[in-house]
Amino acid sequence: MSAECQFSFEFRKLPAVAPEQIFARIESYARETLLPAMRREHPGAAIEFRQLSSSPGLDAAEEAAITQLVRALTGDRQQRKVAYGTEAGLFAQAGIATIVCGPGYIERAHRANESVELEQLASCERFVRRLIGSLREPYGVEKYLS
Repeated sequence: MSAECQFSFEFRKLPAVAPEQIFARIESYARETLLPAMRREHPGAAIEFRQLSSSPGLDAAEEAAITQLVRALTGDRQQRKVAYGTEAGLFAQAGIATIVCGPGYIERAHRANESVELEQLASCERFVRRLIGSLREPYGVEKYLS
């Protein structure tokens, strides 16, 4: 008799946490604790790990020009760190100054009845207009960084 069980898991990376260490701890526990117990019941038991994807976390520095520009344009001074995935870490890894911002509330994102309020969209439009305007200024974004 042959049976198979699949177990999928994911974890969201934060910049200060090495994902390789987390994965190694999970794999070590499976091989050193779970697998011996499984083999006591069925000697042919096995555990296989496959990493399907990975993307780096983003650590947007508070002193970075992009961070200061967005703060100046939005008036938002609150510091936030979150554990959801974006491509932002890939851009930062490629040397592109990156920050994540946008309309809506994260509590409403990626679930049933996801929505963004019209006022949030209007606020986003104002932000984008200010951003474009700052790039047209004689001193560009420097005006917002002083």
